[in-house]
Amino acid sequence: MLLSTFALAGSIGCKEAPPEVSAKDYPGQMAQGYCEAVFSCPCDSYPYSTANDCFADLLTAYDAVNEEAFLSGLIYDGTCPAAELSSIESLACKASVPELPAGVCVPPCNTWHGNLAAGFPCEVIASSAEVGLAFTACAQGLTCSAGVCVNPCQSGPALPGIGEPCPELVCAAGAMCDEETMTCVAMATLPGPGAACDMGQCDPKTAVCVEAANVCAALPSAGQPCTEGQCDANSYCGADDLCEPREPLACGLLGGGVPGDGDGDGDGDGDGDGDGDGDGDGDTGDGCAITPLPNALPVVWGGDTSLESDDADGSCGDGGTPEAKLSFVAPTSGTYVMSTEGSSFDTVLYVQAGGQCGGLEIACDDDSLAPASELFLILRENQEVIVFVDGFGAGAYTLFIDLVG
Repeated sequence: MLLSTFALAGSIGCKEAPPEVSAKDYPGQMAQGYCEAVFSCPCDSYPYSTANDCFADLLTAYDAVNEEAFLSGLIYDGTCPAAELSSIESLACKASVPELPAGVCVPPCNTWHGNLAAGFPCEVIASSAEVGLAFTACAQGLTCSAGVCVNPCQSGPALPGIGEPCPELVCAAGAMCDEETMTCVAMATLPGPGAACDMGQCDPKTAVCVEAANVCAALPSAGQPCTEGQCDANSYCGADDLCEPREPLACGLLGGGVPGDGDGDGDGDGDGDGDGDGDGDGDTGDGCAITPLPNALPVVWGGDTSLESDDADGSCGDGGTPEAKLSFVAPTSGTYVMSTEGSSFDTVLYVQAGGQCGGLEIACDDDSLAPASELFLILRENQEVIVFVDGFGAGAYTLFIDLVG
């Protein structure tokens, strides 16, 4: 969450106005910000042949949606693109970002918005599939979900906290349900590097349990040998049992692509519809059958990978078995958590950018919740990704997706 800065003027403390981007400069600054973020990082592939092609294409898309929103009478808020650009810049070429504090919900900042309060009917008024934008007449901080303006940070009743009864076996962030007393208690803090393992577990963000010594070892970084098949958040365990660097998160900002496709539109097929197949019929272009997921959060989805085909592999592991291929469109911008906890086999979870198989992998996890998988990634509103539930074996799986916090 971006915080306003403060300055002192003489002896009087005053809050600085947050930075803004004017409506006139909005298209150009957004196009430049996204293209520079991607092309300044070492990516396996790029959605455009050059940064200039990227800028020209995104500028056209942002210009169109900007004009459409203005002519529709929506209200412009220049602090939103300024905050978005700051977030993009802060990514640099990092492969991971810190999670939001538990219990924190960041409402959406809509560059163009209206005045409709929560509960009023709504629809998309100005949109661009190219840059993943959809503006409505809902008031600032609200989203249009299932045709109604809603506050995403007030999606349901508050979960019970520490000391409160937990009849549904669920508690608020930072607490867990004690099934003996049916009361929420403080969640135990798992040990970090150098401490003894707690029933074979360590803090998954910083350490991994070395079972032979019953000691938590610090997660190794890129170039170091893997520890118990694990590496830190910026790397993954490669084929030679060495931690390999993950691709920067910025590489997935514009989706995957093939360098030098020659048409400058970033869709990789030359027809301008963004589906990757060149014919506008909505298939994936390579015979890979994809199942769309609902985008109302949280997503809880189940299936059976033994009924699927083996068409893909994850960089962090793969057992040569069938995998589920699921399309997810982010309902709002933010950091998402995806988990396979509750699945019946040892899973591998990975995500590719774009709406078709074979795109750029932007996240992969094997055993963060061994034998289940869990990963975190940043998605823009309306950004589409393909989620793969793979693993060592096949069978019934459960996939959970939600915003962090």
